[in-house]
Amino acid sequence: PEPRPGDVAPGFVRRADAKAGVFVQLTRGVVGRVLKKDLSDGYVADVVAEFFPGRLVAPVVLSHVDAKSRVDLSLRPSAIANEAKPKVPVSAGSVVAGTVTRVETYGVFVKLDDAPRGFESGLAHISELADDTFVEDVAARFAKGDRVKALVLKIDDPPPDAKSSNKRISLGLKPSYVADHVSDDEDDDDDEVDARVDAMLAKDDDDDDDDEPGDEEEDVAGDEADEEEDDDVDDNDVDDEEELGPVAKLQWEEEEDEEEEAPAVVEPKRAPALDEDEVAAREAELAAGSAPRSSDDFERLLVGEPDSGALWSGYVKLKIAETDVIAARRIAERALRTINYRRESEKFRVWIVLIELELDYGTASSVTECVDRACAAYDPEKVFVKVASLYEQRGKHERADETYRSAERRCKLKLDTWILHCRQRLTAADPEGARRVFDRAIQAGYDRVAMTSRFAVAELELGDKERGRTIFDKLLADFPKRLDVWQLYIAKSVKAGDVDFARAVYDRLAKAPLAPKQMHLALRNFVEFEQTHGDPGSVATVRKLAKDYVAAKLGERQEDHV
Repeated sequence: PEPRPGDVAPGFVRRADAKAGVFVQLTRGVVGRVLKKDLSDGYVADVVAEFFPGRLVAPVVLSHVDAKSRVDLSLRPSAIANEAKPKVPVSAGSVVAGTVTRVETYGVFVKLDDAPRGFESGLAHISELADDTFVEDVAARFAKGDRVKALVLKIDDPPPDAKSSNKRISLGLKPSYVADHVSDDEDDDDDEVDARVDAMLAKDDDDDDDDEPGDEEEDVAGDEADEEEDDDVDDNDVDDEEELGPVAKLQWEEEEDEEEEAPAVVEPKRAPALDEDEVAAREAELAAGSAPRSSDDFERLLVGEPDSGALWSGYVKLKIAETDVIAARRIAERALRTINYRRESEKFRVWIVLIELELDYGTASSVTECVDRACAAYDPEKVFVKVASLYEQRGKHERADETYRSAERRCKLKLDTWILHCRQRLTAADPEGARRVFDRAIQAGYDRVAMTSRFAVAELELGDKERGRTIFDKLLADFPKRLDVWQLYIAKSVKAGDVDFARAVYDRLAKAPLAPKQMHLALRNFVEFEQTHGDPGSVATVRKLAKDYVAAKLGERQEDHV
């Protein structure tokens, strides 16, 4: 049968060309072509050697067979996996999620997630980007790789002379278009509310801690980050025959006119040699659990624990302390080759130490190269977050901001990473920058309640307290039945020592339109709050408030029965 778009059709490589791509024989009369940009999700250095004649491949079909029995194919794993996903219908009035692929002066092109063939991308005109103001500089608000949520305004057929058969989809990126597409759980059980509050408090407390790499033994295979696409999506006006240029590396340092200065070479400090008796005594100390203090100590311990990231990291730091930077790099590279590939968390320890070494003793290009290698070998999001943290520790807040922006373009970030970026901008005394990060997170489709509540906490702790309270008040005005948000607001006020303000929030909570179960939980917590921070009189007042609520509810039930 003739291959159709979306089919995964096995075939044999007939010919490969470094510029034209790879030609695949699918059936006796049908030959498909894979453009160079569609050969892999990464970069293929040697196309001819990789795709030799006769190699069996299984590409996904991208187009219908034309009059000359030719068809377009893709060997990207992401494209093949995407065909297996269920498609999300795209129609006027629906809200869709997607990724910004191109930014122009007149608007933004967006690739839609899991869209049917022909509905893959759309254009948000500049007049549909903001609610209250005209966006003069589109590039200042959107960047390639940004995740967004959009409203489909209309769908038009392509003109008869168009090269592409894709639909012309008009999108709206105004926040008001997608503001109503959030869930408001009105009837959560008590246990669910408590669990959600505990989770939000725990997540927020984690934001204050800078975890050392390797503290958690986790299986990172189930937490893969989306890889960045190295090519532009067909935005209805891009010729498929156009070849992509080399992928530009991330810019981690500002460009300078003058050449980088090579780091000064410092004569390393050598540890004094030990005689045989001292060696024997030192081996006994190490066997008893003594910490290693020399290169020989580390070498002995690594014989028994070659996969220990902590030992390798300590060895590198020892060489740095001895001002032998060249040896430190060599040991780090040796560690990355030695540690078993399954022990990713142990390797991550070494990557972080190597990046720290380049930050302190290397050049801009060596830092960029090291970070790129770490991202290729490990979860890019975790690498970027750690690098941003290292920049913060060194007081380089703008570098930290650039690192988070790079992560936005290359990964689909978790909510925690967006919050870390917001907190970083607040720490750098840039509340407007934090607000822009928050807006991008909401535009990317993250849960409005969760993102807004945690951003409000960040404002309370690191920014302006009144601004944080205003954010909480607006959120609760829109979602008055979210008991978890009420309790988070109160808990953070108590933590800041604002007991009277927390009591005032409890008074407002007692009048909120909660379900009976939720109100029971809220009043019970109010009593416990007064027992801890109040006096017998205030406790009695809250108990009376609870009794009046119960009596009012009983009266309502009796009226309903009548």
